[in-house]
This record gives sequence, structure tokens and C-alpha cells, in this order.
Amino acid sequence: MISKFMLTALMLVSGTSLGLISPVSATTFCTPVTPTDAKFGSLITAAKVAITGQTITGDVDATGCDAGVYIGPGVTGVTVTAAVHDASQVNIFNDGGTVTVTGSTVTNVGAHTGTAFTPNGVQTGIGVYFSCGGTGIISSNTINQYQKGGITVRDLDGVTVTGNTVTGLGVVNFIAQNGIEFGFGTCGPTVSTSNVGQVTGNTVTDNQYNGNGGRAPPPFISTGILAQATSGTKVGPIQSALVTSNTVFRNQGNVVVIVG
Repeated sequence: MISKFMLTALMLVSGTSLGLISPVSATTFCTPVTPTDAKFGSLITAAKVAITGQTITGDVDATGCDAGVYIGPGVTGVTVTAAVHDASQVNIFNDGGTVTVTGSTVTNVGAHTGTAFTPNGVQTGIGVYFSCGGTGIISSNTINQYQKGGITVRDLDGVTVTGNTVTGLGVVNFIAQNGIEFGFGTCGPTVSTSNVGQVTGNTVTDNQYNGNGGRAPPPFISTGILAQATSGTKVGPIQSALVTSNTVFRNQGNVVVIVG
């Protein structure tokens, strides 16, 4: 017969020391997904895979996952208002769905050593990424501690980017960061005078690269806003619109527009 006292004593002996009971893991459960846009790989994992009509709130800890929130092709009506952090490649990945990312804090995306964010020169680590087929709104978010980029939107036509605060790592010598980037995907250059007005009220700072021995300009530079304009478009009106409608400073190149 086992007394109450003996049972309590048995429970107090660490189950792990006896090899009988495994402690609950603190590791995030990561779901495998096969994205259409293979920017981050042909098979990745995500802490949350959104479904149509879902609102994601609270804390999304993506430690150990490639992505924090994944919105797949054809998934619509998704809202993300959450603290999304610590994915190894991208915190919020809109891979052809429709999503509103608003009022979120998006941080610590890129390389990790254990649970610590330790950014390096690998060209991933993006806060919010919209693929060519991704549409929606990115508004009023705080985005920082990213390895490569704060916001990347491949096709600006169906996307509004407004009121976000995007802050880079400051002067670094291992990667040329971009605060907000438009175009440069498989869908080609997408910024024009007809859609540049969808980028307003953003504050973008502290993206600077000195990895070329401090020479200016180095072959690679960091930018606050980097836009790829459609072929034949004049740079002046697009650059002027981005400069006057957004607050962009303390970046190596504040607003850079490339045609084609």
C-alpha cells in the first residue's frame, strides 16, 4: 500500500531524472506547407496556416519555423493583428491570398542561434512578404529586427501599404537591408504612377550597409524604400510621390527607384 506521503514524494522525484516523464516542449509546432512562391524554399514550415475568414490575434511565436503566419493561394478574408516573431525566414507570408495585416508587431526574423535572433548575410529574413498573387492591406504595423527586409510586396497593384513604422538594424557590415521593397519578383517590375499612391504615411529608418570598407557608394546599398518601376515609366514622378507621401530618413539610400 502506498501512502499519500509516499505518492507525493514519488511525484516530487523528477520524472525526467528517472527517465519516465518527458517535460512539455517549449518548441513551436510547425506545419509543413508547399508554397507557390519558392522564395523561401519549395517546402517550408509555418507556426500558423491561415484559413479563409480567420482573424489571427495574440502572440505568434514562430521559433523553429520558417514562417510565422502563412496565407496560401485562394485564402481570403484573413486579418492578422498579432505579435508575430522569431521565424527563421519570414514572419508573415501572403502566398497568393487576401489578407489585412494591421496593428501588428513583427520582429526578430532571420537567423537564430537557439532562441536568440542572430542576423547574418543570408538574403532572407523578411517581416511581411506578399508574393506576386498576394493582395490586401499592410497598415499601422511596427516592424523591426529583420535580417533582410521589413516589407516586400512583389505586385503593388492590389496592395495598400500605409502607416507602418519600419526600422532597420542601423549600420551593419553583413547585409544590405531594405525597409520596404516593391517589385523584383517573378512578376517583374510593378510600380507605376497609377499605383504608387497606395504607399503613404510610412516611416522608414535605419537601413545602412558598410560592408564595402565604408566606400560610398558601395556596389550594394541599403535602402529605405526600393521600388522597381514598370518599363518606360519616368523615375521622377514615382520617386517624388514616395518621398512626399512617406517619412524616410537615416537610410543609406532613402528612396531608390529602378526602371525595368
